[in-house]
Amino acid sequence: MIPYELDHQGFVKLVKTSQQSRAERFALKSVANRLLPDSRTSKCMVLRAPLPGCGLAPIQVHKALEHNKAFYTGLMACGSVWHCPVCSSKVSERRRTELQCALMAAAALGWKVHFVTLTVPHGVGDDLAVIRSLQQKALQRMNSGKNRLKNLFEREGVECHGFIRAYEITHGKAHGFHPHFHILLFHFAEYYSFPGARDLWQCLAASLRKCRPSSPLRKTWLHRSGRHQSGQVRYQVGN
Repeated sequence: MIPYELDHQGFVKLVKTSQQSRAERFALKSVANRLLPDSRTSKCMVLRAPLPGCGLAPIQVHKALEHNKAFYTGLMACGSVWHCPVCSSKVSERRRTELQCALMAAAALGWKVHFVTLTVPHGVGDDLAVIRSLQQKALQRMNSGKNRLKNLFEREGVECHGFIRAYEITHGKAHGFHPHFHILLFHFAEYYSFPGARDLWQCLAASLRKCRPSSPLRKTWLHRSGRHQSGQVRYQVGN
């Protein structure tokens, strides 16, 4: 019997089993191996892992008591989140667990969490490498110097304890690659009394102008597209 479930509209949705998901990841990895023949990803889960001073590790199959699933040991692992479907799944699951622990710890301390998405204008003809470099430099500027983000918040009376960020790249036919940051801000302020929130996007706009003053991004504005049900406010730096 093929497992299925009903979505919120009452339509039948097929559910992948763990075995099917694993087979799909390894099928995708076989494609990555052909596309990146000289990379670490092509050797991942294919070649035996070296043991310093002992040659190559023996290949073994183990079964985890916690999840009741089998896994290999003794094979090389590339650990790439971007290139390897197999390693990406493992790393993402561990990060999800760490993130869940961080949110529980913040709640225990009485901290608030602000979910932010930061992006820049882009088009189908833009160079992804250029946009990525610009965004990374801008984020570094936001965390250094006397005008760093934490200092800006403190001037507004908001105690910012830190943040967790993730970098995501999606793709669409109309606008091409869409790189953006997802950031969880940990602070001690009520959501509707968060006076330093807008400083985040103003700081990003200023950082972008400093990183590339000759870019069309030098004329920037901040667009607020609304608050999500979960409390997310989405701002986009645009021209």
